[in-house]
Amino acid sequence: MHSDQCREFIHENAPSFALAEEFVASIDPGREDSIWQRFQEPSDITPLLDAWLNGEPEPSVPERQAIQPASVVSKVKHLPPVLELAFKKTHAWIDSCPEGLETVALQEAARIALGRLRGEL
Repeated sequence: MHSDQCREFIHENAPSFALAEEFVASIDPGREDSIWQRFQEPSDITPLLDAWLNGEPEPSVPERQAIQPASVVSKVKHLPPVLELAFKKTHAWIDSCPEGLETVALQEAARIALGRLRGEL
């Protein structure tokens, strides 16, 4: 199923069916579905496809890891407003250092902070 999704992604993003098929054959000449497992998401193929279409060598592993799909980057950088507010309130409360918080165990301090946050939302 994953291999089919990867192939489908290639066909959707290649300029033509023939080029998509040629690229698929370059990655998976033996039609072994397990080879596609190196791509966590079908969109992870994008750097390889772009390089192949431009006649460039395959990006190295560190370069591929540095190029993240936009959806992953946006999830990391843009929190839902309610979570952003929760983090701000928690940080402000911890920075005010409520009495006794510095003397409790880290796990208990986390429970106290989360309980207080839950009461404010």
